[in-house]
Amino acid sequence: MRVATYNIRHGAPPGRRAHHHRMRAAVRSLGADVVALQEVDRFVVRTWFRDQARLAGRAAGLQHHFAAARPLGPLGRYGNALLVPPGPVQLAVRRLHSVGEPRVAMFARLRVRGLMVTVVCTHLQNDARSGPGSAPEQLDEVLAELAFWPAPWILMGDLNLGAGTVLPRFEAAGLEAAPTGATFPSHDPKVRIDWVGVRGLQVREVQVPQLEASDHLPVVVDLEPG
Repeated sequence: MRVATYNIRHGAPPGRRAHHHRMRAAVRSLGADVVALQEVDRFVVRTWFRDQARLAGRAAGLQHHFAAARPLGPLGRYGNALLVPPGPVQLAVRRLHSVGEPRVAMFARLRVRGLMVTVVCTHLQNDARSGPGSAPEQLDEVLAELAFWPAPWILMGDLNLGAGTVLPRFEAAGLEAAPTGATFPSHDPKVRIDWVGVRGLQVREVQVPQLEASDHLPVVVDLEPG
């Protein structure tokens, strides 16, 4: 199976306005069975009141599920989305303890290519003025909740944390991090803050496509039962 995580920044590369055609094409190009998206708009003025989770899902030929982290404008919501194969999905959204902007994690139990898996999509705290804010504690919350869900596990998202914080926590939880280089910023990647961690599956191949639909690069991982 192929999974991917992508912070789409509401479809706007640095210094440019949102472009839905570019965003849809980028998501479609990942060719993934499951896609975790962060910084997704729904009915927001800056993205012309479109439902970006729905647009991305249609482009990828996948079913979309949206989890709002906070309101944005009079009618809008801003949050995360999971794009998954059509079929039954057990979903749960957990609000994370946040400093500043509210954050959530979406948990899903579903069948992908005949295998039942638990998938998590999240976007953790980022405070440029004071460092990672509460992101390490939020990752601990996500991992604590994940322990109650059946393996195999696939945890994906923009964790806003480097390897020194993520890898020890993944290891303690029995997660293997898909190996990548830097993922941010997209025009000149310097830091690795977008992660895929798995348990009960083997990482076969990893790609970081050089796309220009956001300020992040996506992470695409091919997995097999292990």
